Amino acid sequence: MVVSENIIVVKREKFVKSTMMLAYSIVTVQHSENNLKLFEKGIMGQVMFSLTVTPSKVTEFYGTFITISEVWLNDKKVIGFNKQTIELSAYQEGDIKLLFNGKIETGVYNSITVVFDHETDDSGDFPGSYILDENNNKICLEVQKKRSEVKFIKEIEVQSESVSEIVINTDLRKLIENNPNNREHENYRFNTGVDMANSFRISLKDECAEIKGEVDKSFNELYDMYVLAYKKGEFNYSLESKTRGQNSIPFANAVSSSKVKSYGGYQLSLLEKGEYEIHIVAFSKVGGNMFKFKGMINSTSNIPGLLLNNISVPAKSQIQLNIDIIGVI
Repeated sequence: MVVSENIIVVKREKFVKSTMMLAYSIVTVQHSENNLKLFEKGIMGQVMFSLTVTPSKVTEFYGTFITISEVWLNDKKVIGFNKQTIELSAYQEGDIKLLFNGKIETGVYNSITVVFDHETDDSGDFPGSYILDENNNKICLEVQKKRSEVKFIKEIEVQSESVSEIVINTDLRKLIENNPNNREHENYRFNTGVDMANSFRISLKDECAEIKGEVDKSFNELYDMYVLAYKKGEFNYSLESKTRGQNSIPFANAVSSSKVKSYGGYQLSLLEKGEYEIHIVAFSKVGGNMFKFKGMINSTSNIPGLLLNNISVPAKSQIQLNIDIIGVI
């Protein structure tokens, strides 16, 4: 399973055009001078692998556990990575689980592979992937294979004088679904095909930013509201509001999401630098742990002149964006 991503280019963001050009020139010269050193065998660089989670929008779980057994770079196993079982629910909205912090050979890597063990956890017990129900019982996640992997095609440059932190972001609602074929009792399984591949994205932490703020609480008592971040120009309401495929995932192309808390707060973490548009949607609980889409929320930024469909996000920035609610569309 391969996830295609854009190439990451590591350079410091500048806000003055002339300064940006000068900085780019310096980076280019330094890179050229260090090329021989960078690719010389035996020179090591610091790398960190971390994991974070985008919360589920249409399903709630008490605890979701997956086991990562290996990580590979350029089809070569990362030595020193230990098998780990992780409760995904504990690392949401900017909370990060450190998976690995160590040295690897410097150079340019163009693929990262994450290997999952569904049969046993990090203690050797069955199962490796499961959900806890309200009675703290393990519900095994149904899978076709004992192991599976997700491969990211992305260029990562590891240098001797810097630390590269690679963050794996898991979208919980895309990763797991209710099993419609199990009618005796509620059960869950990993999504398959395109939805499984799209449930992960990968980025460098230094290339990311955060948008946070508060939403007018007028409709918060009536619905569960979620703030969605889309790459600019990629939101299509007629397509995104419909459930597609066997897994029935609405708003599948959202890069990130955050549930609006009771006091109105929200947080979109680890957004790669770029241009975004922000949308708010409403869901209502329909029974059990399932939610039904109710409609788009007509909203506007409370900053005069700032449009929610045109938000510029520089790297390493924290943007305060408070939102006013007009009504439900």
